[in-house]
Amino acid sequence: MTGKKHYPIFWQVHPLKEETILKSILLCQIICLITVASYYYVGPSYGIMALIILVLSLNKYFFKTSYTLDDDLVRVQTGLMTITKRWDHFQRFVISDKQIQLSPLSKPSRLDQFQALSIRLSPKVNKSEIEGLVRLKLEKHHD
Repeated sequence: MTGKKHYPIFWQVHPLKEETILKSILLCQIICLITVASYYYVGPSYGIMALIILVLSLNKYFFKTSYTLDDDLVRVQTGLMTITKRWDHFQRFVISDKQIQLSPLSKPSRLDQFQALSIRLSPKVNKSEIEGLVRLKLEKHHD
């Protein structure tokens, strides 16, 4: 690695605003249907609990997520939690069109979905700059 310091790269992703209005309306209707069905068939407390569980489980869709990449850390911040990891925690990365997955496992595994950190890319962000930083930090481990 070179001694060159990269400035922090910061961006936010808000899928509710970025997706089509039809997808968002359909998702909200499904959540309402499940909530109302739980409310009437099981009970009011289950209906409220179903709504809370669905909204919390889909929090990365409903609320914005902030990403910060710098020379030392990767930080993912949602409304509910902040995940901060050092670059040396990760062994491998996978780049796709809409996200970069950083994995602490040296080889692909079924556990990647639980242990890997997914970084969603926004259309507004410079994807090549982010890919360059990830490659610089993790290229020695990449398969």
